[in-house]
Amino acid sequence: MKKSDMIKRYKKQLESTGIKVNMELLNKITDSLSPGIFKADAETVSSSDPSELKTIKDNYLIKKLGLKDSKELDESIESVIKKLGKSNKSKYRVCFYYLLCEEFNKESEYIENYKLGKVNNFLIKLNIIFGLLAASFLLYLVCS
Repeated sequence: MKKSDMIKRYKKQLESTGIKVNMELLNKITDSLSPGIFKADAETVSSSDPSELKTIKDNYLIKKLGLKDSKELDESIESVIKKLGKSNKSKYRVCFYYLLCEEFNKESEYIENYKLGKVNNFLIKLNIIFGLLAASFLLYLVCS
């Protein structure tokens, strides 16, 4: 399935909760979870699995969004489960994360951090390329 088709599906699920979807945020969250979300078992959240909910809390809310561990985090996860429907077996991970991001008003921060992450990745790659070029030049000088 193409990314654009997946985003349409995510947007539809989010709109079913009654929110106006911020497409920039939706795209950024989708990008940040790729390529994992292209695997069927990783695309959805199993809200009945306590270990998965703990992972979301630890890796997304605390590490990614920078929130402090508190009862409020657990309550927000429960709130998102209710919004997406407790019996809904297709709680898309992107939608789940989107709603959590919105719950804590972290939309603009998430988008900015995503952009900074892209710049940092570019700079790291650039640094590697320059390092290889410098090493090649030194090797050339030594061997000449």
